[in-house]
Amino acid sequence: MRFYLRNFRNICESEKNIVTIYIPRFDLYNSSITFIEGATMSEQKQGILFAAGAYLMWGLIPLYWKQVQHVSSLEILAGRVIWSFLFTAAFILIIKQRKHLLADIKALWGKQLQFWLLFVASLIISVNWGVYIWAVNNDHLLQASLCYYINPLISVLFGLLFFEESLSKATVIAV
Repeated sequence: MRFYLRNFRNICESEKNIVTIYIPRFDLYNSSITFIEGATMSEQKQGILFAAGAYLMWGLIPLYWKQVQHVSSLEILAGRVIWSFLFTAAFILIIKQRKHLLADIKALWGKQLQFWLLFVASLIISVNWGVYIWAVNNDHLLQASLCYYINPLISVLFGLLFFEESLSKATVIAV
């Protein structure tokens, strides 16, 4: 599937592993988006920041779920799915990529195998999230955290088995 910001392919100009970061500025009155040039950083540093941010969010999400413990796990998961869909749909409309989205959906529907593989992947992710939310709400936070602690190890194993990646010295030490 296409990346829906393809009209903004000049957002990140990559040259010699240096990425120029452009900060989006949304003008809702004129329905336009402009980009202001920000700092530059290497792709590796940018990746480290994104990974750290993701794991920080993973660490904070259970605090939120504990506050809504009176709500069932399925209801939290359903809310997550619905709100994710609504925000994604709104974002696609804001960046004026509706036609491209419809073309991609049409193309995906024409390739039934890819459609069903994507459907199965979404079910697996939903079960993963549902079990995690249930574990947090039923005081199994330590067990759930340990499962996510080994997640990078499983990712490395999948990289070795399915993508025939080789381990660097740093990865071998980390594993």
